[in-house]
Amino acid sequence: MMILELISPRRLKRELNKVIKNLEKGNPDIYIVSRKGKRVAYVMAPDLFMDWLHRVDHADSDEAIRALREQRSAPTKAP
Repeated sequence: MMILELISPRRLKRELNKVIKNLEKGNPDIYIVSRKGKRVAYVMAPDLFMDWLHRVDHADSDEAIRALREQRSAPTKAP
């Protein structure tokens, strides 16, 4: 199961070193940067990003879309 955590841009700026260390440990897998309740960016480890690119590149479009939708519906952990 993928672990997601919401983070504000202000907190991301203040805690960037900690965020990077957490990503290296794999906890959480992805930070969702949210401003005023709207997702504006994602921060993830390079290996996870490359895995996603590989999946999308080697999947048919229906399978890729389904995988991305599953990722979007993963539970998020409040900051």
